[in-house]
Amino acid sequence: MLGILTALVVSASADTQLAKLDWLAGRWLSEEDGVVSEEIWSGAAGDSRMGMWRIVAGGKVKLFEHLALVQGPKGLVLYLHHINADGTTWEEKTKPTTLPAVEQTDARTVFDGLEGGKRVRLTYEHKADGSLAVTLDTTEKGKPKQSVYTFTRR
Repeated sequence: MLGILTALVVSASADTQLAKLDWLAGRWLSEEDGVVSEEIWSGAAGDSRMGMWRIVAGGKVKLFEHLALVQGPKGLVLYLHHINADGTTWEEKTKPTTLPAVEQTDARTVFDGLEGGKRVRLTYEHKADGSLAVTLDTTEKGKPKQSVYTFTRR
């Protein structure tokens, strides 16, 4: 009986973590200085949701990302693969960039981990005006670098 109760508590916790990102589902678009950035996220199904991101500049795709949010035994994890315009990936086939969730509220989730040996912090935030802010914190040549993408739902 205790095993069943424990399973229900873990399941409820997992559902809550994934459910806190229900607002993320849909198509998000940013257009600035001729650069189009687009994220598309599915609704949750089971223990996951999937997404994609692409950047188009000068009418040509520069980068794709395949994104997977999965509720694992240790918590919510964002897995991603970068894909160049020619279909080649940055990461090895069996080694995606893995970013565990380290903070979460109803409107904000922060993922943190390593990408190619460098620390990466990725924040998804649902703003009061309904927009999506995605903040990428990394280091470049030993110096902190921050990129912020602001999307509107389309």
